[in-house]
Amino acid sequence: MTKTFQVFHVIFEGNSEEAYLSELNRHLRDEGINIYFNLYNLKGIAEYKKIKRKHKEAKKNMRKGDEIVIWLDNDVFKRGKLSKEALRKILGDFDIVKYNHENFEDFLIMHLSDKEVERWHEICIKEDHFKRPMNRKKVATLMREIFPDYSKGSLPDGFQINKVTLDRLISNSQCSILKFESDIVSVIAELYEQFGET
Repeated sequence: MTKTFQVFHVIFEGNSEEAYLSELNRHLRDEGINIYFNLYNLKGIAEYKKIKRKHKEAKKNMRKGDEIVIWLDNDVFKRGKLSKEALRKILGDFDIVKYNHENFEDFLIMHLSDKEVERWHEICIKEDHFKRPMNRKKVATLMREIFPDYSKGSLPDGFQINKVTLDRLISNSQCSILKFESDIVSVIAELYEQFGET
């Protein structure tokens, strides 16, 4: 019996997410898991018009059974760049919007060992990140304490997506002690349960 092939059209903020999703697509392909993420990059500009345009483009490319996900950092809302209510009106279906709390780096860290996750969590608490999210420059600087070569727009050297790191991601997302989380993890976990193994 042929497996169903699930396609997700993912609209996201920038090159970091594109690098991650491209690597995730590679992993899924290598594992023979029939999930594919079709990518729509906002190029770092999370504006209503651009989101609406990419959403329209994704809907045009959809086939029966495909789904759309919009993956944003929650910090853009905390900084007042976007309003969740306004975005809800534009899209009609707000359930498709998934957030990193607070940003992509927090999501990335959840793939790592307990020691590294705890270290980043301590940094975030010290910087009051969960009330006033750190800006791009500050995040990149502090991430170098975990990944010395880190720069925005790419995955750090040595970062891998595989069964081990995805299991860590899912486990860390369920940890009540950690203050960072990402709604996209539930999508990944559900798809893995349906199409592959965790």
